Amino acid sequence: MDNWNPPNFTETEMLALVHSLHDLRDALMETSLSLQDYLFNLDSPQRREAILCLNALLDSVRSL
Repeated sequence: MDNWNPPNFTETEMLALVHSLHDLRDALMETSLSLQDYLFNLDSPQRREAILCLNALLDSVRSL
């Protein structure tokens, strides 16, 4: 490992790598958000609590 030299990328290759990494980041974020939505749909106590909070908020807005 002492003789390892990093590859020399051209500017075009580096830009392509950066764009690919951005695409990967976006896909991972979308996956994470989808998993959170899925787990929220499975978790009825959490969903029930969110509905109660939403109803309380809507009631407070209606009373204005």
